[in-house]
Amino acid sequence: MKILGIDECGAGSWAGELIVCGFVAYKDFHLEGLNDSKKLTPNKRAKLNQLLSGYTFYIKEISSNEVDKMGLGKALLYGYQEVFNKLYCKDLHVIVDGNRLKPIDDIKDATCESIIGADGSIPHVSAASIIGKEYHDKLMKEKHNINYPGFNFDKHVGYGTKDHLEAIKKYGITPIHRLSYKPIQKMIAEGCRMYSACL
Repeated sequence: MKILGIDECGAGSWAGELIVCGFVAYKDFHLEGLNDSKKLTPNKRAKLNQLLSGYTFYIKEISSNEVDKMGLGKALLYGYQEVFNKLYCKDLHVIVDGNRLKPIDDIKDATCESIIGADGSIPHVSAASIIGKEYHDKLMKEKHNINYPGFNFDKHVGYGTKDHLEAIKKYGITPIHRLSYKPIQKMIAEGCRMYSACL
């Protein structure tokens, strides 16, 4: 039997892509040091990500605009389904990190369950967590370097920090911000301007 572990990265982020990652391997897969990506140091996470690059995985990007249109819940379900469709094989059991009772609708002949804390307890989900986190943060660092140097996306990677809030107040709301999220809606209601490329 093979296990497909699925995890998301960026669900709570105010900006950038929502990432859903799936990692598939045989049931007895193990790699020393695997854990929830948030509990690993950047250096350890990068090393594990390199080791995991030789395995089978798939990353689904969901843009901030898509998250706004679908809502976070439906966007996650869409991502889970896309990952499952790409990595499906016979004799497959799917484990999704979280508490969604039915995270995948079209499950074919596979079985599926959601487990709270699976990213720290199930090696396949830990692997998906690490790969997804590394990919998400790389995207945000690229946005910092190329598009939005004033926002420090390389540090907070889109999450709602004081530094991020101050940058929005100073420069405005960018096209990659999630306009459906309450903190961004609140700033719009308070008259926060939209971002201008002339920093």
